[in-house]
Amino acid sequence: MKRLILTAIIALSLSACSESNAEAKQTHVISEKSHYMQDFTEQAFDQLQLADKSILIDVHATWCGTCKKQSAVIKEYFANHPNSEINVLKVDYDTQTQWVKYFKAPRQSTLVLYKGERELDRVIAQTNQGKLFSFLEQGE
Repeated sequence: MKRLILTAIIALSLSACSESNAEAKQTHVISEKSHYMQDFTEQAFDQLQLADKSILIDVHATWCGTCKKQSAVIKEYFANHPNSEINVLKVDYDTQTQWVKYFKAPRQSTLVLYKGERELDRVIAQTNQGKLFSFLEQGE
């Protein structure tokens, strides 16, 4: 019986440690993201709008090839513009359908640029580096 209890305690301890490590890794990954890139939440969107910040809404899907190309170009833009003030909020096309509708995104790979509450511009399925850079520069 003691051996069973000891085994259970060890198993629970290991489980708690791995969850703690997973949380630490998740926090570390989030802190590495540049330019305030984060998953979309209504609270984050509202706060950024109230603060009159530049916001890029990135409607993406994990299975979308165009989205992956856009993501690479956006990362390159921020690498070239390390002092950018644009905040990126990623809307998941498959799970955040109410927000896909709210932003009137006809498909995944829709990018919508805001300054505070004002929509500046939007592009759909654009992957050309020059065009995306010009699009993003509107938010600077």
